[in-house]
Amino acid sequence: MINLKPIEPKEFKIPGIKGKLEKMLRHEAWIQRRMMQKVTRTWKGTKPRFKREIKVDRGNLRLTTLPYGNPKAVNKFRWLNEGTRVRHAVMSKDFRPKTRHRTIGSRRGRGGMVFVSRKIRQPGIKAREWTDEIRKRRTPKFRVKVERTFAVITKDITK
Repeated sequence: MINLKPIEPKEFKIPGIKGKLEKMLRHEAWIQRRMMQKVTRTWKGTKPRFKREIKVDRGNLRLTTLPYGNPKAVNKFRWLNEGTRVRHAVMSKDFRPKTRHRTIGSRRGRGGMVFVSRKIRQPGIKAREWTDEIRKRRTPKFRVKVERTFAVITKDITK
């Protein structure tokens, strides 16, 4: 009987690749966090903070920027970003929202909430879709960053 044992290559490791990719992702996370902070700049009371989750492993680069901190602030961000079907809050007659649909930033608003009642069912909050807008704006620039980072890595390998 003949035993055949395959020769398997060792994992391809080059020092610094993961570090360069993580550095690039950290910089992108910083930019995204700043964009999200622009949205909450004029909010009164507690504001959500934004954390990054970076993952670099075989064939995958993942960057996620998420609101965290005070649950009320996180919910407020989520409700405005994603929208709601029903609004239970009654707003003052002169109410003008501080944020607009797909606009990264905030402005001075006017008026505010008069009271909240579960019995009141008004049309919901229109989704601001900030995270979608940030993704739309940053994706082309991020792709260029990734390509440049890999070009640097390739240059380092071929030295």
